[in-house]
Amino acid sequence: MSNKDFWDIFEIIGKVCGIILIPIAISYFGYQYNKALQINEIKSKYIEIAVSILRDNPSIETQGIRSWAIKVFSELSIIEIDEKTLNELKSSALPKDKIATNPDGSIMFNPDGSATIKSSE
Repeated sequence: MSNKDFWDIFEIIGKVCGIILIPIAISYFGYQYNKALQINEIKSKYIEIAVSILRDNPSIETQGIRSWAIKVFSELSIIEIDEKTLNELKSSALPKDKIATNPDGSIMFNPDGSATIKSSE
């Protein structure tokens, strides 16, 4: 077997592998990207639901759903929420005028997925 024969065979094998592996790789990474987008969208919806629950004043009837909302809000928050703040959420409503909303009433999110907080100006 000459040196040219080896490289010819190597080239053929490389082309075949490229034809098979490149579409598989593109499909895999496309799937992973779409999956990540869907997960982020679901997290944003959960945060919206939690914030809408936490905006209402707490009552005995809403303790269970409020606890769920606090748990969702704290687990999906990018910045860790301290224990004092979590206790405040159990006993008082979120300030309605501090969270920015879109014209349709939905919460305005930053590109990183966190809610936009209005400045106090």
